[in-house]
Amino acid sequence: MMPGDTLLIGGPETAGGTYNVQGTRVTITNSGSPTQRMTIRGVDRGHGYPVLQMSGTGTRSNSGIRFDPGVGYWTVENIGIYRRDIGFETAGDNPGLIFNNCEAISLKTTGFLFRGCTNLIVNNCRAYLYDRRGFHFISGNENVTVTDCTADFTGPDVEHDETRAALSGVEDPVGFYFHINTGTTSPNKNIVLKNCVALDNIESGDSYNQGDGFMAERLNEGLTFLRCKALRNRDGGFDLKGTNQLIKDCVSNHNRLGFKIWYDGSLVNCIAVGNTQRGIYVASQSTAESFTITATNCTVHSATNSGVANVAIEKPLNT
Repeated sequence: MMPGDTLLIGGPETAGGTYNVQGTRVTITNSGSPTQRMTIRGVDRGHGYPVLQMSGTGTRSNSGIRFDPGVGYWTVENIGIYRRDIGFETAGDNPGLIFNNCEAISLKTTGFLFRGCTNLIVNNCRAYLYDRRGFHFISGNENVTVTDCTADFTGPDVEHDETRAALSGVEDPVGFYFHINTGTTSPNKNIVLKNCVALDNIESGDSYNQGDGFMAERLNEGLTFLRCKALRNRDGGFDLKGTNQLIKDCVSNHNRLGFKIWYDGSLVNCIAVGNTQRGIYVASQSTAESFTITATNCTVHSATNSGVANVAIEKPLNT
């Protein structure tokens, strides 16, 4: 393919049809340009969009679609990946990528894994049945917009109820994860999530039950969450350690902790209801530094564990 080209992949011609992929992955090695984007687009031929799956019964290692280092200005839309280690992956230094209406299902580790993306757009994408991360922003991602995306650890066809058993054999699942490996790694900067949902991230294999909806480690800068929802996650709905964080018009419902903010953040018009311990928790345990979290027009209500405060500040230096 050359800059400006579009590859059309037809959907199944019969109900439930998929494309079996024998031990390979789609690796994209050449770039479009800002004025001549390259496109992979699935086409519905009457029975849905195309789904690329590993043949057989196992889950194949490697990613379904991978962008090599330096490759940019592509659009991927209407494509499903099934039974892979990683659904969609970027290797680093990838400008101007767009993912629209893509789906990753039954993953050994991660649905969507992003490294070093600039001006990235992710719209109406879904990750289901992953063992670790729905959407993983490792490092070096800057000026990113994520809209109308869902990370559902248990999958869309599970009947949800509050008495279901936690899952074992998985490792700390997170719906949307912002992760910086070391202090020398480029931080994630200026990422906006709109209307995103993280639900049912649950695991009980350790002494401490794990599973978070939205989680950010330190050195993430300028994360904004608008109208996002965290529902029925085993630990935190929002567990955020970044700086310059804005959480606005968000809902955290039936998690253990609603909004767990560590070092910096503003909550505006947010709702935390039905969380079993804290609704808003200022979690930094530093005895040498002070941190201020602001909450404006927020509602915190009905923690089910009586005797535990809905709003809690971990250390006296925090406010």
